[in-house]
Amino acid sequence: MISIIVPVYNVKDYLVRCLGSLYAQTYKDYEVIVVDDGSSDESGKIAEEYCRDKANFHVYHKSNGGLMSAWKYGLEKSKGNYIGFVDSDDYIASTMYEELVNAGFKYDAEIVLCNHYYVNENGKSKVLHRNPIKVGFYNGKKLDLIRKKMLPLLGEDYVSPARWNKLIKKNVLQSCLKYTDNRISSAEDVNIMVPCMLKCESLYYVDKPLYCYVSRSTSISNVFKNHILDTYEILLSNLLQSVKDFNLEKVLEQEVVGLRNFYGLLWSIYVANSTLTRKQKFTQLKRVTENTQFKTASVLISNQDGRIAWAYKLMIKFKMYFLFLFANYLMNLKK
Repeated sequence: MISIIVPVYNVKDYLVRCLGSLYAQTYKDYEVIVVDDGSSDESGKIAEEYCRDKANFHVYHKSNGGLMSAWKYGLEKSKGNYIGFVDSDDYIASTMYEELVNAGFKYDAEIVLCNHYYVNENGKSKVLHRNPIKVGFYNGKKLDLIRKKMLPLLGEDYVSPARWNKLIKKNVLQSCLKYTDNRISSAEDVNIMVPCMLKCESLYYVDKPLYCYVSRSTSISNVFKNHILDTYEILLSNLLQSVKDFNLEKVLEQEVVGLRNFYGLLWSIYVANSTLTRKQKFTQLKRVTENTQFKTASVLISNQDGRIAWAYKLMIKFKMYFLFLFANYLMNLKK
């Protein structure tokens, strides 16, 4: 049996579609664990009504603690040997878990990975994200290829670190919980899945887009939070510790160095795209330029990493905040 965990928070307009796509699965030996994380809308009630007559759907309610605390709670309640995750505003293909389970059981893979679509709210825009690896089974030294492509680097595509496009053996997840931190409220998936993919000894890649990730304009991720930079520091510390614990420092030497540039630039773009005033943006960007570790890592940024990365490097070195904001503006014009 597999367990599918659905963290829920204020998604009343999307939840039935999500749960419906789970109910329609062609694979039948599964349980769905819905965790209502203290929703203030009708999401909890909707979940109860939808799941009431479905024996393999279970609903739990808890006080709000964030995405990571919700899926951890679901993991505690799970009975399956494999764990899947579906976010409550997304939906999946009817064959998703049949295809992932078949591959997992056939090869005894600890993690099974598929592709996904990015879909807008009205469903009219659908963009494929394909993982930059070949279909098939990976173990032994072959896993080094996965590991080198799973830590995000500037200017390079990477294997998706999301929870929701994978099946993960429960024991692998549980053994990597020590690298997670409930204070992290951005890049939560990276916090758990990177250690899991560093630890795992076998992985199978299904080269099909079976998951639909819905980008919502009203998502809480679009609300500016100044503590995210602090959570990135916690995240980086956890990831570097996992690389060390799994004796992968030499294999991932370049990738580890590039992590700080990736998250420093990610924060800077997040600030630039926010609704803050220009003065407020300068204040937030200053936090990066005054951090010695970001400054040291930025030296390694080269022209091939792209114009926005180069603008970030100049900002770090010379505190050219307006230049970075202008470079980000030009980048958005091209989209």
